[in-house]
Amino acid sequence: MLPGVGRHAYAIYMLALLKAAEDPTNPVERPMIEPLTMAHHAVGWLYYKASGAPTAEAANIDLSAAARLLGEHRKAVLALRAYRTSVVATPVTVVESRESADNGPRVAIVNGSVECEAKPDNGQDGQLEEATHGRTSRSA
Repeated sequence: MLPGVGRHAYAIYMLALLKAAEDPTNPVERPMIEPLTMAHHAVGWLYYKASGAPTAEAANIDLSAAARLLGEHRKAVLALRAYRTSVVATPVTVVESRESADNGPRVAIVNGSVECEAKPDNGQDGQLEEATHGRTSRSA
């Protein structure tokens, strides 16, 4: 803690920070944000301490610690961002699947409309290619 700053100021700051971070209620996300805040302030404190160090060796120790902590802080921020923007697969419900008698393309009817068509003889049984987007999905 900084000299002259009371505990209530830190509590108010943390509550304001959590509110700015969209007040996470997720039991994983909130504990990720709190140490990020503490590490951010610790890096600043180490830089401040290094600026007033009595010797070059003491300043070097503080600056090295700040650099290492800043690297860990960066990794944690990236982990939080990855956690928040995790990719969720779009669910596709195949209602009906038809195959022509002449071994032509297979057609899947999804939610009442034709959305997928397989390439003939692609050697991947059960693999459908979406006609409009070129993405593939497994048939049910």
